[in-house]
Order: sequence, then structure tokens, then C-alpha cells
Amino acid sequence: MTVFSLAIVIVTYNSADVIGACLQALAPVEDLELEIIVVDNASADDTADFVRLNYPEVRLIQNSENVGFAKAVNLGASMSGSDNLALVNPDAIVSSTALRQLLKIQDSRATPSIIAPRIIQPQGRLLISSGGHFPTVWRMLCHYFAISRIIDSPRFEGHYLLEHQLDALESVDWVTGAVWIIPTAQWRRLNGLTERWFMYAEDVEFCWRAKNNGLDVLMARDIAATHLVGGSSGHLRSTRSDWIVNLFDFYCSSVTSNVFARVAWKMVVCSGLMARSGAYLIKGMAVRKESDSYDWSYESRRFAKFSVSLAKAKSK
Repeated sequence: MTVFSLAIVIVTYNSADVIGACLQALAPVEDLELEIIVVDNASADDTADFVRLNYPEVRLIQNSENVGFAKAVNLGASMSGSDNLALVNPDAIVSSTALRQLLKIQDSRATPSIIAPRIIQPQGRLLISSGGHFPTVWRMLCHYFAISRIIDSPRFEGHYLLEHQLDALESVDWVTGAVWIIPTAQWRRLNGLTERWFMYAEDVEFCWRAKNNGLDVLMARDIAATHLVGGSSGHLRSTRSDWIVNLFDFYCSSVTSNVFARVAWKMVVCSGLMARSGAYLIKGMAVRKESDSYDWSYESRRFAKFSVSLAKAKSK
């Protein structure tokens, strides 16, 4: 019987409202030796005190300032003595049993892999999966202009795969860093997450390097985790544009040096974001007199802001 050794790194920032559910799900299970490391990025709430008082078995590292997501993850991972490493967001809920299932899949494969579960987002609307193709111009066009929804063909799949496009074990280009596992030796060989950005896009960039260094990237459709996006900072629908600005920077720095491709990428994505903004505005007007709890006008403003921020962005 194989006994798996797994270190779980969780980076917190003002996560007191969600970290309890995250840690509660990581209960001991047979055949799995767990090492849980929480790195707190100088939370202003009582996140660190909550972890210290309620989960004394957890290794708690308290930074004196918010050093960003990637730097905190790399710090926590450097403290690990386990054979495998899991990244888990504090606003994600994944059971120890699910992580053990992922490790069993990994153990059965000849090629080392990053493996992620299917992520369920309770407030999600479009039913996209948390992984897919690298953000080329074509894949972004297929995603933002709904071509991937209209034409059911691998050639027309977008940056995000749709739920019905997933096989039981789907080989993808990237998976979200909200929950994934990787052999610790491979993590260290790749030097962990890039610290190029304060937060966002590190997962896509890491998967890019992983695939270029011979690793597989997989999503296990039948193993699920829940992710309350943005719950770690108390803002479920953040207006921060870093995610798309950093993705553009990744495209420019890693995928292509062609200036025309960069311009095309920005035009496609800016247009797609603005089209989403318009669609949400119309949706909001249509449901104004109905009992729809979702604030579509706010969603419209968010996507307009994303588009404007991307239009102004330059690669570092």
C-alpha cells in the first residue's frame, strides 16, 4: 500500500471568513501524510490568530508585509519536506480524500504531472472550467466571442475549456493555481512560481514552463473542489484588472515577440471584454424588474474597467 506524502501551501490575506472551511476539509485520511503550511501576508484581520488557536498542527508563517502571492507560495514551499506539493487557495474547499485521489492518478503515470481537480465556482455564470489552452490570439478570440460555444470542435476551443469539453482526465495547457498538486522535485526543478507579478497569471506561466520541460498538465473531471473566487480578500467580484494585464504581459514575454500578434491580442481581448460589458448592461436592464439578485450593471462596469486597463497596458 502506497503512503503518499503531501505538503499543502495556503497563502492567506484577510482570509478569516474562509480559512476555517478550507482547513476543516483537510482532515487526516488513511494513506496520506499531510503537512499543512499557511503563509499569512500580513493580514489586517484575525486570520493568523484564528489559524494559531484553532489549528495548532498547522505550520504558520507570518510575513511582516504583503509580499504578494507567488513570493509567499515559494516561501511556504521551501519549508516543505514532503514528496508532493499542493497549492490550495484559502477560499477553496478540497477534501483530503480528493487530494489523495489526485496523487493516485499521478502515481499511476509515467510522466510527472501537474494535476488539478475540476473547480466548482458557486457564483459562476458561464460554466467554464478552470483550465484550457494557452492564451493565443486565436484561443482568446474563440473564448471572448463565444465561438467555442457555437462550434463544438477542438479547433475552436477557447482559452477556457467548457464543462462539456472535458474528458475524465483532460490534458490541458494550464490549470488554475486555486488547487493543484505537483511532485516537489519537479516544483524545485522549475524554481517555483515566477515573482514577476504581485498576483495573478503565475499559474498560467508556471504551466507554460512545466510543459516546455516535459511535464503533463491534467484536469481530473470527476474529482471536484469548490472555489469562492475572491473570497480570500472579502471581495467576491474584484474590480482589479491585474489578471488580464498580467496575462497580456505573459503573452508578450513568453509566447510571442511579434509586435503585430501583440497588437492583435490586445484588440481581440479589449473588444471581447467590452462586448461582455455591453451584454451584461443589457441583461441588467432586462431583469431590473425581476427578482434577480445578481447586479448585472456592476458586472458591466467591471468588464469595461478590465478593457480600459488592458488598452493602457504595456508589457514589462
